[in-house]
Amino acid sequence: MALAVSASGLQIWLPLMQSIKLLGDIVIPLMLFSLGVRLADARFESWRIGVFGALTRPLAGLIVAVPLIWFVDLPAEQRALLLVFAALPPAVLNYMFAERYRQEPDKVASMVLIGNLAAVIVLPVVLAFALPGAK
Repeated sequence: MALAVSASGLQIWLPLMQSIKLLGDIVIPLMLFSLGVRLADARFESWRIGVFGALTRPLAGLIVAVPLIWFVDLPAEQRALLLVFAALPPAVLNYMFAERYRQEPDKVASMVLIGNLAAVIVLPVVLAFALPGAK
Protein backbone atom coordinates (compact mmCIF):
# COMPACT_ATOMS: atom_id res chain seq x y z
CA MET A 1 0.00 0.00 0.00
CA ALA A 2 2.78 2.41 0.96
CA LEU A 3 4.60 1.68 -2.31
CA ALA A 4 1.44 2.41 -4.30
CA VAL A 5 0.93 5.75 -2.51
CA SER A 6 4.58 6.65 -2.98
CA ALA A 7 4.59 5.72 -6.67
CA SER A 8 1.38 7.61 -7.36
CA GLY A 9 2.78 10.86 -5.98
CA LEU A 10 -0.29 11.24 -3.77
CA GLN A 11 0.16 13.75 -0.95
CA ILE A 12 -0.77 12.45 2.51
CA TRP A 13 -2.56 14.80 4.87
CA LEU A 14 0.19 16.33 7.05
CA PRO A 15 -1.33 15.50 10.49
CA LEU A 16 -1.79 11.87 9.36
CA MET A 17 1.78 11.71 8.07
CA GLN A 18 3.14 13.08 11.36
CA SER A 19 1.14 10.48 13.31
CA ILE A 20 2.51 7.67 11.13
CA LYS A 21 6.06 8.98 11.62
CA LEU A 22 5.60 9.09 15.41
CA LEU A 23 4.39 5.49 15.40
CA GLY A 24 7.33 4.43 13.25
CA ASP A 25 9.81 6.18 15.56
CA ILE A 26 8.59 4.24 18.63
CA VAL A 27 8.63 0.77 17.04
CA ILE A 28 12.34 -0.05 17.52
CA PRO A 29 12.48 0.99 21.21
CA LEU A 30 9.36 -1.10 21.85
CA MET A 31 10.93 -4.12 20.12
CA LEU A 32 14.05 -3.73 22.27
CA PHE A 33 11.93 -3.47 25.42
CA SER A 34 10.04 -6.61 24.43
CA LEU A 35 13.34 -8.41 23.82
CA GLY A 36 14.59 -7.39 27.26
CA VAL A 37 11.44 -8.71 28.94
CA ARG A 38 11.86 -12.06 27.19
CA LEU A 39 15.54 -12.28 28.14
CA ALA A 40 14.73 -11.74 31.81
CA ASP A 41 12.95 -15.13 31.78
CA ALA A 42 15.43 -16.98 29.54
CA ARG A 43 16.80 -20.35 30.63
CA PHE A 44 20.44 -21.46 30.36
CA GLU A 45 19.65 -23.76 27.43
CA SER A 46 18.61 -20.67 25.48
CA TRP A 47 21.97 -19.05 26.11
CA ARG A 48 23.87 -21.99 24.61
CA ILE A 49 21.89 -21.79 21.37
CA GLY A 50 22.38 -18.02 21.50
CA VAL A 51 26.14 -18.42 21.41
CA PHE A 52 25.82 -20.86 18.51
CA GLY A 53 23.62 -18.39 16.59
CA ALA A 54 25.96 -15.50 17.40
CA LEU A 55 28.86 -17.38 15.85
CA THR A 56 27.13 -18.94 12.86
CA ARG A 57 25.19 -15.87 11.68
CA PRO A 58 28.23 -13.77 10.64
CA LEU A 59 30.09 -16.88 9.50
CA ALA A 60 27.24 -17.96 7.21
CA GLY A 61 26.91 -14.44 5.84
CA LEU A 62 30.60 -14.26 5.05
CA ILE A 63 30.57 -17.74 3.46
CA VAL A 64 28.00 -16.41 1.00
CA ALA A 65 29.51 -12.92 0.53
CA VAL A 66 33.17 -13.80 -0.09
CA PRO A 67 32.53 -15.95 -3.21
CA LEU A 68 30.18 -13.24 -4.49
CA ILE A 69 32.98 -10.71 -4.18
CA TRP A 70 35.30 -13.01 -6.13
CA PHE A 71 32.83 -13.68 -8.96
CA VAL A 72 30.94 -10.38 -9.24
CA ASP A 73 32.85 -7.30 -10.32
CA LEU A 74 31.94 -4.68 -7.73
CA PRO A 75 33.51 -1.32 -6.92
CA ALA A 76 35.62 -1.28 -3.73
CA GLU A 77 32.96 0.53 -1.68
CA GLN A 78 30.28 -2.00 -2.59
CA ARG A 79 32.59 -4.92 -1.79
CA ALA A 80 33.24 -3.40 1.64
CA LEU A 81 29.52 -2.86 2.23
CA LEU A 82 28.72 -6.43 1.20
CA LEU A 83 31.26 -7.76 3.71
CA VAL A 84 29.94 -5.57 6.52
CA PHE A 85 26.29 -6.44 5.83
CA ALA A 86 27.21 -10.14 5.65
CA ALA A 87 28.73 -9.98 9.14
CA LEU A 88 25.86 -8.16 10.85
CA PRO A 89 24.25 -9.88 13.85
CA PRO A 90 20.67 -11.23 13.90
CA ALA A 91 18.10 -8.44 13.85
CA VAL A 92 15.60 -7.68 16.62
CA LEU A 93 12.84 -8.16 14.07
CA ASN A 94 13.66 -11.88 14.02
CA TYR A 95 12.67 -12.03 17.68
CA MET A 96 9.41 -10.20 16.97
CA PHE A 97 8.44 -12.79 14.34
CA ALA A 98 9.41 -15.67 16.64
CA GLU A 99 7.29 -14.17 19.42
CA ARG A 100 4.35 -13.50 17.13
CA TYR A 101 4.29 -17.02 15.68
CA ARG A 102 5.38 -18.75 18.92
CA GLN A 103 8.51 -20.28 17.41
CA GLU A 104 10.87 -20.58 20.40
CA PRO A 105 11.15 -16.84 21.10
CA ASP A 106 13.45 -17.38 24.11
CA LYS A 107 16.07 -19.01 21.89
CA VAL A 108 15.75 -16.33 19.22
CA ALA A 109 16.00 -13.61 21.88
CA SER A 110 19.25 -15.16 23.12
CA MET A 111 20.60 -15.30 19.55
CA VAL A 112 19.80 -11.63 19.02
CA LEU A 113 21.32 -10.50 22.32
CA ILE A 114 24.51 -12.56 22.14
CA GLY A 115 24.84 -11.90 18.41
CA ASN A 116 24.79 -8.16 19.03
CA LEU A 117 27.32 -8.50 21.84
CA ALA A 118 29.57 -10.59 19.57
CA ALA A 119 29.27 -7.91 16.87
CA VAL A 120 31.45 -5.69 19.04
CA ILE A 121 34.29 -8.09 18.20
CA VAL A 122 33.26 -9.40 14.78
CA LEU A 123 32.49 -6.11 13.02
CA PRO A 124 35.84 -4.40 13.74
CA VAL A 125 37.64 -7.48 12.39
CA VAL A 126 35.49 -7.50 9.24
CA LEU A 127 35.97 -3.73 8.85
CA ALA A 128 39.73 -4.20 9.07
CA PHE A 129 39.55 -6.57 6.09
CA ALA A 130 36.91 -4.57 4.21
CA LEU A 131 38.72 -1.25 4.49
CA PRO A 132 42.43 -2.01 4.19
CA GLY A 133 43.29 1.47 2.89
CA ALA A 134 41.36 3.35 5.61
CA LYS A 135 43.35 5.14 8.28
